[in-house]
Formats: sequence, structure tokens, C-alpha cells
Amino acid sequence: MQFLNMHTYIFLNKFRLAFSFLKCLFTNPSSYGAGKISFAGDGIISTRPKIELDEELIKSFSESMTLHIPQRLHKYSYISHRAQLYYFGASLAFQNNSHLPMVECGVWYGFFARTTLKLFQEREINVLFHLIDLFGQDQTFFKGKGKFNEYSDESILNAVNSRFKNYNVEIHQGLIPDVFNLPSIQSIKKISFLSCDLNGAKAEKDALEFFFPKLAVGGIVYADDYGCQGYEESRKVFDEMLSDTCIPLKTLHSPALFLKIKD
Repeated sequence: MQFLNMHTYIFLNKFRLAFSFLKCLFTNPSSYGAGKISFAGDGIISTRPKIELDEELIKSFSESMTLHIPQRLHKYSYISHRAQLYYFGASLAFQNNSHLPMVECGVWYGFFARTTLKLFQEREINVLFHLIDLFGQDQTFFKGKGKFNEYSDESILNAVNSRFKNYNVEIHQGLIPDVFNLPSIQSIKKISFLSCDLNGAKAEKDALEFFFPKLAVGGIVYADDYGCQGYEESRKVFDEMLSDTCIPLKTLHSPALFLKIKD
């Protein structure tokens, strides 16, 4: 049933993309631009000139998407623009608070964190990253979820350890918010960057409640699914919890950044 549901979801997304394209053709072109589609994916269709990503970022992201990653997951390479925004946010956070560590809640294989750490390393930037995730540990948690087979693989932790062995990271395995009771996480006093990609409003609220008070002024929150359909509750959590203390950067793509301007 999950297999059928996944393919139905993919079909509906393709149908929506096709409908949007036809709408572009038969409505006022001044509203949509003109020319051939230059980008179609992640909920976006564009006829504007495609913005080419930095060559070094593309190289780092391509490696991150393939090193110790199952072949079936290479299909997610279309999220390179998210990696760009993540890297920009982490770079800004480092610029503002270079002495503080960074935190990622919801790691999976760490596509964006590894892309960023590789680029940091090439620029001789040394930042401690705390990576927090179940890493396939709790099988009962994943049952009933659309990506059960992708998230519940117990080999994820071994892959993550191999992928990040040359970088300054601490890996914390456990369910949010219970994992926050670990002494290794309790010892984190202040951070410069917080990535939330937990695919659920409750977990993201728990992560913000624990880590946002530790985020320094000038720090950045990266919200991966902020603009995605089906994540309206998560979007509401970010807006309600961050609107008074942050300046948001909301994009046409799914992620958003929040710059903390006051405690």
C-alpha cells in the first residue's frame, strides 16, 4: 500500500507540473515570463535563465550525494539549490559567530552538512557540527511513514560515520526530544547555526524550544521544509516561534532562513 501511495503521489505531482506548464502557455505571458522551461522540480517551474551554482559547491554536493549512499537515493540530486541556501546560511552564521558550534536536527545521510563541511575545510574553516538523528535506530517510529524503507535502514549510522570521518563532527543518535537529555547534548551551551529537517511539526517545535535559546544573536535557523505542501503545521511553528526575534528569508523553493536579531 505504501508503494502504491508513493507512486500516486509522484503521479499527482507530475500532473500538477503539467497543469502549471499549460497555464503558462495559455495565460498572459507577462505574468510568467517567456521561453522554454529552464528548471522544473521541487515545486517550481521557471522559464527564467537557470542560475548556475558555484562550481565548487556543485562538486562538493555531487560527492555528498553519492559517497556511501545507496544508488536508489541518487534521485535526490535535484535538491542542489537547497544545499546552496544551507551553505549560505551556515557561512553567514560563521561570519557572525565564528567561535560557536553548529547543530543539525534531522540528518539522514547528512547531504547538506557534508557539502558545507567540505567547503569549509577547503577554506580552512574549522567548525564543530553536532549531528542529531535516529539514524534508523527505532524501527517502530518509522512504521506508517511514506519513506519507511529509506529512513529505517540500520546501516545509515555506519554510512554517516564513514561520510564524516574526516570532519569535526559529533554524532548523537536518538529520538527528539529524548536525545536532548544526553550529557553530550546538555553540554552544548551556545550555537551559531541550527538546521531543522525533521518532517514533523512536533519534533521541529521540540528542537526549537531546546536549541533556539542557545542560538546566538546573528545566528541562523535553516528550515528545510518550510515551503513544502503538507508541512503547513511546521511552517506555522517556525512563524510563531521565530517571528518576534528573527528576520526571515523565504524563497520560492522549500527552505527558509531565519536570522536571529535579538534574544
